[in-house]
Formats: sequence, C-alpha cells, structure tokens
Amino acid sequence: MTAAVRRTCPTCGQSVDRAQAGKLWPFCGERCWAIDFGKWLDEEYRIGDPSAEAVISPSGEERD
Repeated sequence: MTAAVRRTCPTCGQSVDRAQAGKLWPFCGERCWAIDFGKWLDEEYRIGDPSAEAVISPSGEERD
C-alpha cells in the first residue's frame, strides 16, 4: 500500500492530495494555478542570475 502524497498549495495553503490534484499538482485547483501563473506572467516571480549580482566597474574591478 502506497501512502498518499500530500502538500500545501503554494497559493492558498490548503492541504492537497497529489492523486486528487492530478495535472494541477501542487495546486489545489485551477484558480490557485491561474493566480500563480499570472504572477509569473507579470514578472512578480523571477529566477535570479548569479552572474548579474557582481557589478564590474569601468576600471575592470569587481564590486558589490
């Protein structure tokens, strides 16, 4: 017997069962999925670029 995989929805915090959520996993429903997707489209979420954190001065020296 396999234990059910549960997690909290990243949008609303509701407990979600993976088998019941199906393709919307880890979200509890289409509404929470759409809210999260909209945040990505509006660029509220970003994946950082570690190389962009270092600033190079005109003299070629790295500074923070």
